[in-house]
Amino acid sequence: RKHLEHDSMLRLVLMSNSNVTGKVRFLTAKLLTQSRVISSRGLSSKSPYTILGIHQSSTKDEIKGAFRKLARIHHPDVNHQDHGADDRMKELVEAYQYLMDDSFGEKLGSSRVATACEIYTIEELRADNVHDVHSIRVIYEAEQRCDSGEDLAMSQEISSTSFVEVMAHPDDSVSDLKRELQNQFSSEWDLDNRQKDRDGVALGWEVVTENNRSVLSYHLFLHSYAIKDGDILHAVIRKHKK
Repeated sequence: RKHLEHDSMLRLVLMSNSNVTGKVRFLTAKLLTQSRVISSRGLSSKSPYTILGIHQSSTKDEIKGAFRKLARIHHPDVNHQDHGADDRMKELVEAYQYLMDDSFGEKLGSSRVATACEIYTIEELRADNVHDVHSIRVIYEAEQRCDSGEDLAMSQEISSTSFVEVMAHPDDSVSDLKRELQNQFSSEWDLDNRQKDRDGVALGWEVVTENNRSVLSYHLFLHSYAIKDGDILHAVIRKHKK
């Protein structure tokens, strides 16, 4: 409200002062508009570069690296007693989303699990006491088949980690995949008795890719992520408070 009162007063002064040129009025109006846009995004008065501690010429990889480094420090899961951790984390996420200028915010939404997947490696998520991680092998072929040499080598690589298999199709949506996994493993993965989203999928878990840790967006399809037959995904589940 104070910002609105200040904007209105400044506009009144400018319009009533005949010595102010039209160009100055135009530039001032533009700045006020930009200010409101930034405010509507939820960003603080600090520059997103300042929030992440990076230079304006930073690459997207550098932006992502800075975000992950700071998010590890300020994540609410490691600052249980710090009531300001949620606000600092929100500020970091908003600055990161603003600078990356992609669908990061859309992918994350309000999911703390998705944020954790963006910050930590699968190994780190397995080791913490907040998440459960289940490895999934995607099978596109309905009939029984013999593993090729490549498939066998892949299975040997992940032999130290047990995984489940799920039948799917490249044109399945991520929601379809999650519903199928939920139907099969709801009790085992402690997904029962959780709130569900509009697609009937329990809240509090995400599916991520093996290599680049991309969080799969519910409205996209498996082929959108170039997921092939035999690829490994991971279900990251925030442990349910009972």
